[in-house]
Amino acid sequence: MKQVLQLACNCLSFDFMGTIPDETSDEQSTVMVPHSWNMLRDEGIPKLFFDLFSRSCSANWSECSQLCLQCLVLLAALRRSFFQKEEDRTRLLASMMQGTTGVLASKMGLQDNNCYHELCRLLGKINATHQLNELCTSEQFQVWIEQVYSFTMDSLRHWEVMPNSKHYLLSFWAAMVSPVDRKSVV
Repeated sequence: MKQVLQLACNCLSFDFMGTIPDETSDEQSTVMVPHSWNMLRDEGIPKLFFDLFSRSCSANWSECSQLCLQCLVLLAALRRSFFQKEEDRTRLLASMMQGTTGVLASKMGLQDNNCYHELCRLLGKINATHQLNELCTSEQFQVWIEQVYSFTMDSLRHWEVMPNSKHYLLSFWAAMVSPVDRKSVV
């Protein structure tokens, strides 16, 4: 399973367009995959990776758990133009929010530092690739944002644990506040 997940992660992170000039960063702003990869538009794909994450955590396969979350980070970063219909993108977002809500509520796998870090990256990527109004219109938003808030507060109380992951959470909240802040200035 580890090899299959590593392959999926490598395929999703491959620079098909040759647009990443500096390969030293692990942060791609968007993932460019071929338009023919239709299956990635299905909201069942994130659910599959969340299910594999859950099973990997139960089996104590930490490397597989981490790879599942890495794949989800890449799926969350799929470029907007990849989606032919906005409904497909909205369903994928809802699936991501539902999956992260489940992980946050159960705290499954979060005792593993690598999974904790990847979950912080995933939350940051979901927020970075979607506008606040897109997030707010999701049925899952209220429960999701409450779970993210709880997780963030817990993380900040234990600031000495995984300090390099906290900037993803702080960036998450900065991006949440930024659109609201701009409106109050205008």
